[in-house]
Amino acid sequence: MTVIDMAGNINDLMNLYQQMKSDPRKFFNLPQDVDVTNPEGIIQYLLNTGRISQAQVNNAMNMRNSPLVQRLMGR
Repeated sequence: MTVIDMAGNINDLMNLYQQMKSDPRKFFNLPQDVDVTNPEGIIQYLLNTGRISQAQVNNAMNMRNSPLVQRLMGR
């Protein structure tokens, strides 16, 4: 199940985003040796452990660059 599948509406998606942002170690169930201040390190760990695919990373990056998401994130 993807984050989008878990989000029934935009409020759910924003709540998930806030949870991820406030406690990435808990949100992603990361071990202590993963530096949670380094987003690239988190992504690399998730890729290396097979918990996400490169296609998922690419899709997330494309979504991040969409004008709608930019407005929602206040950018």
